[in-house]
Amino acid sequence: MQNNLYEIIRSFNEKQNSGSLNKLSSSFNLEKENCFFVFDIDSGSCSYMHSSIKNLLGHTPEDIVDKGFLFYKEIIHPKDFSYLVNEIVTLIQIANYEVSKNEICLPVNIRHKNGHWVGLKVHVSYLKDLKNKKLDILFGFLEKDQELESESSSTPFNVSVREKEVLKKLAAGNSAKTIASELSISESTVITHRKNLIQKLKVKNSAELIKRSFELNILN
Repeated sequence: MQNNLYEIIRSFNEKQNSGSLNKLSSSFNLEKENCFFVFDIDSGSCSYMHSSIKNLLGHTPEDIVDKGFLFYKEIIHPKDFSYLVNEIVTLIQIANYEVSKNEICLPVNIRHKNGHWVGLKVHVSYLKDLKNKKLDILFGFLEKDQELESESSSTPFNVSVREKEVLKKLAAGNSAKTIASELSISESTVITHRKNLIQKLKVKNSAELIKRSFELNILN
């Protein structure tokens, strides 16, 4: 299915054909599981959003399309936004100026139109067509993440769900490189999480961090 999506999207010019994308999405029943989107790098805005966005976030495609950086900064939780941007920038950089099938998948809290937070998984792929120079986009899917807790359910000391995931893997003896691979994030993001945890728990190093986490039942 995904290979078909790549080939069809590559065939579009700078302006995506919304009608064709709607037909494509419906043929795969994506609206039942995911919300398909296309983000145009050149314009810095969302160029297509499937109508199933209303089921996930209460917004219509018209609310989302043609909106850029500032709009998404407002609706994505501050704890998640910087990590998402960092991972997308890394994704584009490692494409090495070639058409790439590299992907990322991140858990993100996004504000529903009615104001409450919704836990979603954001799957993003980067596509660039150097030969014809007609394609420079991010495309992907949004899906509900039942395991992702909202802001109000953070653990003591305001440890986020993502930080707790990193913490558990650190406690298991995994390196930053291994954790990055297992969580589909960059190594620098893992290191940033570790630094933030050390500051929050007021310890000096990773060994003290793990010890203190067990004492506070954060890892239980």
